[in-house]
Amino acid sequence: MNALLHLITRTNHRPESCRSLNNDERRGLWAARFYGEGHHQRQQKPRIRVTVPQPLITKDTRK
Repeated sequence: MNALLHLITRTNHRPESCRSLNNDERRGLWAARFYGEGHHQRQQKPRIRVTVPQPLITKDTRK
């Protein structure tokens, strides 16, 4: 219901009847806003590449 009211306020259209949206319509509205506002291109956390140094090989560690 909130999604329908949100859609009405964003587009300034009045529907002929007020009904709740089914799951596909709710997900479609969410996806349209999510991708339309560019949230899919924003990184949540910075990606850090961690490299692990190789162990030192000495005479004692060789077999």
